[in-house]
Formats: sequence, C-alpha cells, structure tokens
Amino acid sequence: MPKIVMPMSALAVNKLKAVGWHAVGGVSGLNLQIREPQNKDSDSPMPKSWVLRTHIGSKRVPLGLGSYPQVSLAEAREAAKRMLDAIRQGIDPRVQRKEIKSSLMASLAKNKTFKECAEAYMDAHSAVYTSDKHRKQWSSTLQTYAYPIIGNMLVEDISMRNILDVLTQDVKSEAGEKLGDLWRVKTPTAQRLQGRLKTVFDYCIVNEYRKGMNPASWDGFLDTQLPSPSKIQTKNHHPAVPYVNVGEFMIHLRKNKSISAKALEFLIHTAVRSGSVREAEWSEIDFESKVWNIPATHTKTKKEHRVPLSNQSIKLLKSIT
Repeated sequence: MPKIVMPMSALAVNKLKAVGWHAVGGVSGLNLQIREPQNKDSDSPMPKSWVLRTHIGSKRVPLGLGSYPQVSLAEAREAAKRMLDAIRQGIDPRVQRKEIKSSLMASLAKNKTFKECAEAYMDAHSAVYTSDKHRKQWSSTLQTYAYPIIGNMLVEDISMRNILDVLTQDVKSEAGEKLGDLWRVKTPTAQRLQGRLKTVFDYCIVNEYRKGMNPASWDGFLDTQLPSPSKIQTKNHHPAVPYVNVGEFMIHLRKNKSISAKALEFLIHTAVRSGSVREAEWSEIDFESKVWNIPATHTKTKKEHRVPLSNQSIKLLKSIT
C-alpha cells in the first residue's frame, strides 16, 4: 500500500530547500523536485519543479507540471488531478501533449501575413519575371498600395471588404488635395494591383494559409462592387505613323546617323520587341543564312526565337559593323 502523505501547506512548500524529491500530498504522486544549480559557485536559486510520478499501464513515469513558484501549489494539485483523471480514462498525457504541440505548430505555420505571402510568392516565382524592372514593379505596387492596409493582416482574416479598401483608397495630389479613389483615378494601376492581389491569394489558398474564396477575384465578386475599367477610362492609344507614310518616315529616319536611329530602323524591318534589339549581339546574327537567332534570355517569353532578315536588314547591319 502506498504511503499516505499529509498535505503540505504553501508556506511549508516554500521552506523546502533540500535537493531531491519532496512529496507534497493532496494528490498521490505529486512531488516538488529540487536540483542543484548548474553553477554551484553562483548565488542562483535552486531549480524547483513539479512532477507527478504515476503509472501509465505497467510503467511508472514522471510527468512535468511546470516550475515552482511560477506554478503554485494549488495549481500543481489541480493539474495533477486532471492528469490522473485523463489516465484513468485511458488517455496518455504524453501523447496528448505531443498532439497539442503539433497542432499548435501547424497552426502557427499557417498564420501568415499578406506581406509574408506576397514576398514568398515573388521569391518563388522570380524566374518568371521578364526583367528586373518587372519584379520591381510588382514589389513597388504592393508596397505602395497594399502593405499599408493589409500587409500585417493574416491572410486568413482578409475579406473582400479589405481588398475594396485597398482598391478604393484615396488618391491625393502633391499638394494634398483629394483627387478621388484609386480605382477611378489610376485605373490601369488599380487593375494591375487587383490582378497581383488575386495571384498572391491563389498562392495562399494552394498552400492552405487560408480557406474559401479568393477575396481579390473579379468575376462574381469585385465586379459586383466596382465599375468595369472600360466604363471608367477611355483608351488613348499611343500616336503612330500611318502605314502609307512609313516610306516618308524612313527617309527622315535615315538622315539621323545615330545608333539609336539605326536600332529603330532595324526594329521596323524585323518587327520584334525593342528589348531584343537593344540587347542584340553580333554572335546572334547569321549573315550567310540571313537569320537572327535571338536567345531565350533576350525574349519576353524566355524562348529562343528565329527572325528571318531581309536584304535591307542585312545591309543596315553591315553598315554599322
């Protein structure tokens, strides 16, 4: 038969100083363990902790209940009673603690802010940006318009109303005068922002950082709250030379002997993007086959591209070699 220990008072427990195990009574198996300090030469207090020594199945095990005096005598006795009740019901407190810890860690891993997710997405997809400028545009748009409003919010807590707050925030002039909201004053910028917000939330949903709908979706969601961009802003196309006037334009262009003018003429002959022209190298030109082999690194699609060169293009290139 186990020895019955008379319950100690809080004052008596406070006076315990000897190293070892001290049964405090009140709950069978409840002990205060006192250990030597790690540095015996210092004046640090002796570490004291509550331990419930009991049986789980046929094995006697120690179960920690916290440090003393952070956990009082009364709190230790109450915790020990709950633990013994759980054991009697067939629950292993050690397994239960691991499950709670795992659940907490999983929960913390999913508690991501919008800023954390946006930066993680940009880092994970850095290879898809067409240029460093493209990456900076993504980052700048979010930093300017999204982070001040939802940057520190958990993505799980962000609603469509929060997205509307971002897209309809006030736009002011340099003098501080209110010009209107972002969606109506800077519609193209707001459109790009909405698309980037949606992409980040798609990333969050796939990674299980949030559940349910994407709060930045346009169809069926934001389109019920915001006017269509086409109804807000009239498209103003860049000025262009009429096709019938191209010949006359080329005559004037060739009078300009700068390398920039020759680059523009080459662009007109080949109908490629200006970036590919600016980054072109002589090693890409096959004069014999009259082909321009543009490497993937010099294209927006990141795919190699072959461009047939006309006699005028070859003549132009030879004039600057």
